[in-house]
Amino acid sequence: MSEQPTVLLIEDEKVLVDMYRQVFERYSKYNLLTANDKTAGRDLAIKHLPDVVLLDLIIPEEANGDVSYQDRVGFDLLEEIRQHPKAAKLLVFIFSNIDTHEDRMRSDQLGAAEYLLKAEYSPERLIKKLNTALKKNSRS
Repeated sequence: MSEQPTVLLIEDEKVLVDMYRQVFERYSKYNLLTANDKTAGRDLAIKHLPDVVLLDLIIPEEANGDVSYQDRVGFDLLEEIRQHPKAAKLLVFIFSNIDTHEDRMRSDQLGAAEYLLKAEYSPERLIKKLNTALKKNSRS
């Protein structure tokens, strides 16, 4: 029997993390890992090499750190992932409520597979999106 695919959610809003954890446990086949800052996200991505990373753009550098809405720390993390020999090919989805042309362009430049707006994805719709993406990725 194959093991469950792993999704790493890097999100600092505890309410959202708790909601996604409940929905993933109840309605999906995925093992959900969570991190609430850049450092923990990088460490988990490298250690576990998840099948998909859901990456918020507005996260603190470190646990209990300040969050700046002008800084896109998630992009810094994506750059670090792309430079790491073990993690460079991870399937990363930007998962944010920020929707600017510049952010979408940078997402493409850094090799994110998708740019998803949280407001447009209920947890159930997100799971369907992940199912489709993983099927497609496994055929590549």
